[in-house]
Amino acid sequence: MRILFLTHAYPPHELGGWSQQCEEIALALQQRGHVAHILTSHFGVRRGEVPENGITRSLHFQANIQHYRPLDYFWRRPICERQNLSVLRRVIRTFRPDLVFVWGMWNLSHELAYWAEQWMTPARVAYAIADYWPLEPDMHGVYWRLPARHRAVEAVKSLARKWILPRLDRSAAEHRPKFQNVACVSH
Repeated sequence: MRILFLTHAYPPHELGGWSQQCEEIALALQQRGHVAHILTSHFGVRRGEVPENGITRSLHFQANIQHYRPLDYFWRRPICERQNLSVLRRVIRTFRPDLVFVWGMWNLSHELAYWAEQWMTPARVAYAIADYWPLEPDMHGVYWRLPARHRAVEAVKSLARKWILPRLDRSAAEHRPKFQNVACVSH
């Protein structure tokens, strides 16, 4: 079976145990004769780093992990989302997976999972879920829903919020995955 793992980070550029567990599962499946390909973010990748066989490190995080930059919503987000969807589409076309395994979606657009289902069919997309990402707003939604610390900033943010939140909510509703095949760590 050809399995495409979709995950936010992957060793050696990981952010913790969830990424390490993804590697362990992918390697164990390969040892059993399956072919695995990893589609992940470019987090931690240095310029000039040699590409790894079976790993595409091209996805963009929604936001900087150190500090959210509000203007990124307007300037960086549309470009990164288009590029992420383009990379996902290209990897699906070239790798031709039998299954997409959505592993970790922290700081990735939830739309990636939706489009994986559209391009593969929901029956050919599986999820390993160990957090609340399907229920929580994405990084942009989290920032724009939080009140600002200073009144002047809150005044500007509240105006922007009236325009941004309806768009984020509409997009989330329109691009909700079906979650047909899900393995969760708890009930």
